[in-house]
Amino acid sequence: MSVILWILGVALLLLVLLLWVPFSLYVNTENSEYYASLKGIAKLSPHYANNHLQLAVTTPAYSFKISLDSLSKEKRERPRRKNKKRKTRARRKLKFSQMVKLAKRLARSLTVKRFYINLDTDNYTLNAQLIPLFSLLNGKAIRFNTNYSGINSCEILVITRPARIVWPMIQCFVFKN
Repeated sequence: MSVILWILGVALLLLVLLLWVPFSLYVNTENSEYYASLKGIAKLSPHYANNHLQLAVTTPAYSFKISLDSLSKEKRERPRRKNKKRKTRARRKLKFSQMVKLAKRLARSLTVKRFYINLDTDNYTLNAQLIPLFSLLNGKAIRFNTNYSGINSCEILVITRPARIVWPMIQCFVFKN
């Protein structure tokens, strides 16, 4: 009995730890670097080589690649089955106001650590007009820049914890507010 309690306790501890590990999403168009990671557990990044799209999965102990091209191939046609009536469960539909409230709560659960946009519009006058606007919008984590050299790039780093995403969903689907 005590062994089962230990196993359940360890499983519960691992679940709690997974909910509190930071999750980050990083996009850098200048260096073509894109990844999503659970800090210290796993990192997912897409790679495009030889006209094949692959997803690289890196863990502390092992790394491997998954080919995404095989997933997108058309399925073979199967013979049709006779239409049988299936029992359908009644789903709870979300109202538009509930979806908006859920979207706001999910957006509040995200922390933007870095947001940098380097923009060239190929119009010298418009670039010059954007400079005062961008200087007003610049902050600690959010930076806008204009250039006259034809470089357009974006760098975004968003961090959250899975528990901060799960809680608004629980509030939306369990508590009917």
